[in-house]
Amino acid sequence: METSDTTGSGSTPIQPAATNTFSVSDVLQPGASTTINVFADTGSATLLGSNVYAYLTVASIGQTSNISSAGTSTQGQHISVGTGSISASTGATLLTASSTPTQYIASGATGLTNGSQMAINFIATSGSATVNELKFAVTTGGTAVSNICVGTVCASPINNGTAYVADLTGLSLAVPNGAGGLPVTAQISYIPVGTVGLTPGSSVITKLAYVKYVAGGTTTVNCSQSTIGSAACPSSSGSTTMTTVTAPTLTLQGSLPTVSIPTQSSPSPITAGSSAYQQIGAVTVTASTAGAVKVNEITFSLGSSGFNTTPAITGAKITVAGSSTAIPNSSCSLSGTTITCLMTGTAEVSTPTNQYTSDFPISPAGTSQTFNLYGILSASQTSGVTAKTSVSVTASGFIWDDTSDNGQGGYGADYGLTGSSIYNWPSNNAWQTSD
Repeated sequence: METSDTTGSGSTPIQPAATNTFSVSDVLQPGASTTINVFADTGSATLLGSNVYAYLTVASIGQTSNISSAGTSTQGQHISVGTGSISASTGATLLTASSTPTQYIASGATGLTNGSQMAINFIATSGSATVNELKFAVTTGGTAVSNICVGTVCASPINNGTAYVADLTGLSLAVPNGAGGLPVTAQISYIPVGTVGLTPGSSVITKLAYVKYVAGGTTTVNCSQSTIGSAACPSSSGSTTMTTVTAPTLTLQGSLPTVSIPTQSSPSPITAGSSAYQQIGAVTVTASTAGAVKVNEITFSLGSSGFNTTPAITGAKITVAGSSTAIPNSSCSLSGTTITCLMTGTAEVSTPTNQYTSDFPISPAGTSQTFNLYGILSASQTSGVTAKTSVSVTASGFIWDDTSDNGQGGYGADYGLTGSSIYNWPSNNAWQTSD
């Protein structure tokens, strides 16, 4: 045991006893203070779980008054002697808010570096720990992942007969003691999709299934033998029933659209009770920079108020922005407050006909097209009330095609796809009109 005080014998190590006295000579001016740290080496492993309470008594004498004081005992920090550990069941958890959610990923013809991320929080208890090795298993779509990186340490998944496993060694992730833990982000990259690579629509599931760490000089392994196999997780390694951390399922496409509602400074004007077509909605579709897309169907949901009947419209058509003429061969049908517009007049089905070749193209990559919805607002306005409409786009009713495989991937793979897994769908946005 020793102290940080360098006067007298303050910094001279001694063999600890119940009471330990250090002779020091510190002069404090009126109002001044000093901090003294006490250092001690812990004993053997048999002391794990012991509690240590340090008390300090400072004896003093006035420099001019010569009045002495024996001092009073003051309790310092409470120390619990232990060795850190990372639980095999709860020591690693997915940080959902920081991980890429379930969605389509546009890998394109050149692949996608750091296309998604998996955020994991490591928690050590009873002391700190250092994680030196992680193994990630790609249990679905193993060939789709080109590599996985944590910081500057990267590895490509290799098929070991049970799963495609990426083994990241040489890490030095310092996990502090306590519930806060250490957040760690794994970046996942993907190979090309389309005619030059994978078939579009390939699903990918990535899991953390192995954690090797050092705590208190002891190396421990947590792993899931059922996930990565006995070769990567031998029975002699430690815990072989680790609870894996699973990232959200992702679907790889060659390209994909983003969908948005054009910004309005104020609701567009309409006239209730008119037999003419009036614009009541708009939606912009943008092709990813990875490639062009096509649109087969757009389904709108109509909200209205201030009309004497519901729905407020009796007819609808879809146009491209800047034109009031319906898109050739398109058709729109009404069912209650739902308006379904087919860009080619025929819905996309798996059999017997693939509409891919005639669907509306958004090309080349990175370009946008705005579609306007027109309706006949034949319902008259309720007396004394402003007539309004609100038109949004339904994710499940937005049918689109990925062009990367020229329609050869199959229904649900590269054509006949929906907007349900398109990230940042404008679910709370709508095109507004007002009389």
